[in-house]
Amino acid sequence: MTLKNKIILIAEDEQFLQKIMAQKLTALGAKVLTASNGQEAVEIIRKETPDLVLLDLMMPIQNGFDVLKITKADEKLKNIPIIILSNLEQDTDRAHCKELGAVDYLIKSNVPLKDITTLVISYLEKNETK
Repeated sequence: MTLKNKIILIAEDEQFLQKIMAQKLTALGAKVLTASNGQEAVEIIRKETPDLVLLDLMMPIQNGFDVLKITKADEKLKNIPIIILSNLEQDTDRAHCKELGAVDYLIKSNVPLKDITTLVISYLEKNETK
């Protein structure tokens, strides 16, 4: 699958990681938007309605948990797949994010970039068939 015509938001405050993921997804044809804090992420989600969000939990201004809650509470936005990318390894954090509506929860340090892009493609394909 190509990511042509797909909009993906990367909400990540680590600039290096944000840039690497954006380059990889752009090379696959996606339109990639980026946010460096939670407030910016919510604004972009509301304005652009991306096809998928890669969301860090520990961000300035507004954390990823809040972004997830706000997005999933909005009728227009609640079906956007949100994949959590975090360094928080607690099972309670993982369970809380699933409860709030995240489709997946990945530990950044445990997942190679190519696996993230494969997962993005997989979730976008699933969402297309709904």
